[in-house]
Amino acid sequence: MFRGLILDKRVYPPKVVCLPLLAIDTVEKGLVSSFKFLSHEKQIFEASVKMDGTSMVMTSYQGRMIVATKNRFKSTRVDFVKAILYARNITESAFRENYTYICEYVGGPNCRVIEYPYEEMCLLTVIDNLTGVELDYERRRSIADALGFITPATVYFTLTRSFDDVMHCFSEIYGSIEGIVVRTSD
Repeated sequence: MFRGLILDKRVYPPKVVCLPLLAIDTVEKGLVSSFKFLSHEKQIFEASVKMDGTSMVMTSYQGRMIVATKNRFKSTRVDFVKAILYARNITESAFRENYTYICEYVGGPNCRVIEYPYEEMCLLTVIDNLTGVELDYERRRSIADALGFITPATVYFTLTRSFDDVMHCFSEIYGSIEGIVVRTSD
């Protein structure tokens, strides 16, 4: 869903319904040449366990709940996630209009690398569509708790630690993991 900008083209100019994350790069592929820090003074990064599942985007728009995967508003995954949300009594009123909720559906038939012993919705981030700014971890965690979603295990580290150190730290604590997601400022 990281490529998934959603626009309402029925109006002119088109209205932004959901904003995507700006970019996902991987260190292994050599795509990352420099990072911007969450805090320049302390050179802080945020790292989270990568969840193995399907990326989903959700919001409330004109009184309707919007749920989509990459490039699709209709799919078996969308239907499955909507069924989970409705079973938990989560409706459009749970989602704030002008906020983009980026989640990962993990578990069940979705596992590709890691077989999770549960089926869950994991809130990755929330973006304020009006400012383009992602909410901080504490606000994301509060929203996840209110929705009954999980959030990925997250640690903060500085450049004094290597990516290998961070990966090792996660592996020691959580056992088998698919990888880590390093969050920086855009």
